[in-house]
Amino acid sequence: MRLVLDEHLSPSVADDLRDRGHDVVTARELLAGPDRSDAELLRRANEEGRAVVTADMADSMELHRAAVISGRRHAGIVFVSLKRFPLRRRAMGRLVSALEAFLADHPDEGELDNQTHWLGG
Repeated sequence: MRLVLDEHLSPSVADDLRDRGHDVVTARELLAGPDRSDAELLRRANEEGRAVVTADMADSMELHRAAVISGRRHAGIVFVSLKRFPLRRRAMGRLVSALEAFLADHPDEGELDNQTHWLGG
């Protein structure tokens, strides 16, 4: 499975996962143009077959719902809790470990098509 990390997640998480052999990019890497909206991120992630990792549950659930209702496909959304995985530097290792375990459990591209997943930890 391929991932894209939403802008509010540290790029160091993507770096650590890439160092471990995973195909992970950041929203900034994926969205080079001026449109950095959540809708554009989900659209571009889908084009590349990447599930979006985000802590923005409200907006992303609305985008998921709209996609499903309209029949548009997306490559999946993985929600993380900022309470469980705070954005402090010393807590990044927990998020990296949880995402690595998630990737090991979900290796197949397309496995999360039009689905959401809550990342435990």
